[in-house]
Amino acid sequence: IQLVVSPILERGKCTGGLAVFQDVTEERQLDYMKSEFISLASHQLRTPLSAILWYIELLEEKKGTQLNTEQRSYIHEMHTSAQRMSGLIDALLQVSRLEGGGIRPTQKTVDLEQFLRDIAEESKALAKDSSIALALRTSGRSVKVKTDAMLLAVVMQNILSNAVKYSKDGGQITISLQTVRGFAEIIVEDNGIGIPKSEQQHLFQKLFRANNVHKVDATGSGLGLYISKMVMETLGGSVSLKSKEGKGTTVTVRLPVK
Repeated sequence: IQLVVSPILERGKCTGGLAVFQDVTEERQLDYMKSEFISLASHQLRTPLSAILWYIELLEEKKGTQLNTEQRSYIHEMHTSAQRMSGLIDALLQVSRLEGGGIRPTQKTVDLEQFLRDIAEESKALAKDSSIALALRTSGRSVKVKTDAMLLAVVMQNILSNAVKYSKDGGQITISLQTVRGFAEIIVEDNGIGIPKSEQQHLFQKLFRANNVHKVDATGSGLGLYISKMVMETLGGSVSLKSKEGKGTTVTVRLPVK
């Protein structure tokens, strides 16, 4: 049962309230069935896809001997497409688990400064491949939160992956950490392509991708920010975004300080 309560105002004063009870059982059952189908389909696709990737990698090992340039190009495209499909399946499984309540965080004390050092180190190789500089700026003081480090890492990987993909060669990405009114804020700034203002309200919706990103990266699923938002809500925090087209994007992750 879903309850919606609205105030009744008369000359600016609340004189009563209106309560609406709605039976949402069928809607919830449909959502559950949809999530179950996505989960089952994703699991069924993963096994044959793993075999396809394995055979493609075997062919790539022989590309220096028996294959001509055109054949090597075909194999490269096959590998790229198969990896993209694998990433999409992983994302769909994450969405299914989050929507179905199948992911429950394991809350432990996490030192965010050390956590971000590890995340930055892991992301430097990805940034370096695109000639992008990645910098970490912290105060040097320990900032501790109670959270699930693995789930928080998923959020940071999604955000940093976007920052790298949508930055130009020679761009700059900065990760910073600060505390504001009892909350720890992780801020990721880039000077990439940015997002049109008219589309920013849709960025955390499932499968949404801004129009200007398709030319830069045709492989995205439109699930990364949606997953990040759901994870942060599960962790009791939030994620927000500000962007200016042609100038760059700033993403802020907030968690209550321990």
